[in-house]
Formats: sequence, C-alpha cells, structure tokens
Amino acid sequence: MRLSLDRGSRFQGNEKAKANPACGRRSTPDAENPVTDSCIPQRRTGRLVYHSRWYESRLDVRPPAGGRFARIPGHTHRERKPTGVLRNCYHAGGLIVLAAAILFPAQAQEKQQAFHRKFEVGFRVGYMPLKLMRKSDATTSYTSFVPPLEVKARSFPQERPVTGGGSLVYRFNDKWGAGVDALYRKVGYDELVITQTIVESGQTAVPYGYTSERTRAAFWDVPVLLRYTKYQQRGIRPRVTGMIGPSMRFVKGIDSYREFVNKNANVTQTSTPITPASKMTPGATAGLGISWQDEIGVKFSVEGRYTRWQKDAFRNGPTVSTRNTVEVLVGFSF
Repeated sequence: MRLSLDRGSRFQGNEKAKANPACGRRSTPDAENPVTDSCIPQRRTGRLVYHSRWYESRLDVRPPAGGRFARIPGHTHRERKPTGVLRNCYHAGGLIVLAAAILFPAQAQEKQQAFHRKFEVGFRVGYMPLKLMRKSDATTSYTSFVPPLEVKARSFPQERPVTGGGSLVYRFNDKWGAGVDALYRKVGYDELVITQTIVESGQTAVPYGYTSERTRAAFWDVPVLLRYTKYQQRGIRPRVTGMIGPSMRFVKGIDSYREFVNKNANVTQTSTPITPASKMTPGATAGLGISWQDEIGVKFSVEGRYTRWQKDAFRNGPTVSTRNTVEVLVGFSF
C-alpha cells in the first residue's frame, strides 16, 4: 500500500510565484527568506491516489489558505485488475479449484456406477419340472440257489422340486459377461427290496425277507456360464441374455437308514451312509433369460436352463439319478 499525488495535479494561482526565486518550500516566513503572497498559490487542486494490490482509490484534495492539504468530501474508486504473472496465477488457481470441485466427485460417482454396472450380486430361486431321481422297478433271479430265489426292488423318489442359492455376475461390457451360481437341491429316495422264492405254476412264493432303505442327500450345482446380451433394455422391453458353460454337481450331506427283516422276523437296523456313484459329476448347461433393471440398480430376471450330466450321482439297483435337469429360475440382484 502506498500514497502518491497524481501527476495530473493542477496549480491555479499567481504565475509570479513560479518565477520568483525567493519562493521556498516552507509556508511560514522568516527574516532571511520572507514569503510574500505571490509565493503562496491561491489555489491548488489534485488527486491523492491510494494504491493497493487489487484497486486504487483517488481522493480529490484541495489545500487551505495555510498551505496544508485537506480532504475534500467525496472520492472516486477505480477497479484495478491484476496483470502479468499475478493474473495468470489467479486464473490458474481458480481453474484448479473448479476442477477439483467438479471432476473429483464426478470420478467417484463414475467409479461407483462402474462397480454396480460390472458386478451383480444376488440370489435365485427356481422350480424343477423334472425329477432328480427316477421311479423304477427291478427284478433279479438267482436260479443257482435251492430253492431258486428272486429279488424285487422298487425305488420311490422323495425330493422337493425347488432350488435356490446365490449368484455372482461380472460384466465385461454391455454385451459380454460371466457368472457363477451355487444352487442347493434337496434329493432323496425310499427303496424296498423283497427276497422270495421263484413262483412256479401251482405254487405260492415264500418270502425270505425284505430290506427297506431311506436315503436323503443334497446336491450343490455350480454352473459357470458365459453370458451374452443380444438386446438391451428399452423401457418395458426386457434385456435378453443367452448363456452357456460347464457345470459341476457335488453330493453332500448323505443320510441313510436301513432295516432288514429275515424270514424269522428278526430285525436288523443300520444307519451307515451309502456311497454315491459319483460325488462330483461334470455337466454342461445352456439357457436363455430376460431381465429388467430400475434406476437404483435392482435387477429382476427370469431364466430357463437345461443341464446334461455326464454321470449318475446315484446308481444302486433301481435307484438311479437322472442326467437331465430343467429349471426355471427367478433372480434378484444388486
């Protein structure tokens, strides 16, 4: 900050005061240097300038008769804009602050939207119209025994036609993605085995005993599917997605109970779990689905899938698991 007198100041007074060498800077007379009236300007006007970094103020001033400047009421302001390096720094700082306020929140929101767009975590529930276990009968004859014997076995599936589990989908882009599901299925069967003599004409079969078995287990089916979206969602029109990939079936939680009754009515009971034909069964899955998604990212989907298994999970006499699985799944994801 500094004060200066504007160079445009005007002096109005006696022209003789400018040419008189006796006129000094002091405004009071003495014996050696008398000051006459011609040495005192009759009127002096000018502008007292106040300088600062951003603006300057000019004050109209007028000296009194004694020669001292006095402030004249009323002043004017003139805006002074920064120039040179200072102006460039000011503009650069403003741009940086503006970019930080706008760009960073936008990037964070974009990353959050990208996360929800790429990852879909949810669950699925479904219905299976086909049985997981077959209902079948089997008869085996043993003619080498005396008397000849035959064994009749019958298996009854005991299962629930529903399934459910978690799902995770990662989308590479708007069209391609990959997903994995872990679907739980409760299965079981009841088996009855009757041993008796072979019936000939005119004879009655003599029972030698029977065995009843009750087995329950759980299937965990894990498909890993490559997903391709053909049509995107447009209003109420859903997104259409096809999927294909390998699957693996795991047999867990086997619980068995057997009861054997011989011809003398003696009863023997065991609870040793049976051994499945295959604890891990590979397969292939293909399907087609439609889905809708709202503004907050909640997704509702309906899918139909078909899976062909390469092996039987259970195979013991008439008890055989099916190799074809058809399911209709309803899913919610976020």
